[in-house]
Amino acid sequence: MFSFQLSHNQLDIRPYPIITDENGTVQGVWSKKYKRIIGFNCEFEAGCVDLMFESFSETKQSVKGMYPVVEDCDGDFATIGELEGASVLNKIGEAL
Repeated sequence: MFSFQLSHNQLDIRPYPIITDENGTVQGVWSKKYKRIIGFNCEFEAGCVDLMFESFSETKQSVKGMYPVVEDCDGDFATIGELEGASVLNKIGEAL
């Protein structure tokens, strides 16, 4: 499992991290909005994926500063906010 923390303004409340399984399927509170993370993009633009989720899952490459590309619950793709980083979680959701 993985946890992805979205960046936020210091005056804002920190958003819940996006939790996924090893296949990129979104779990928890974000699962009502997003089905899965497809990959990550270096810039905030549509139609491009620089790092596929499968590659990230194998290499655990840093995604800090990248933008997740997600499939939403309607089947549409979107690029969302910049990431502060990612953590690998154990089966009960604790960072390793």
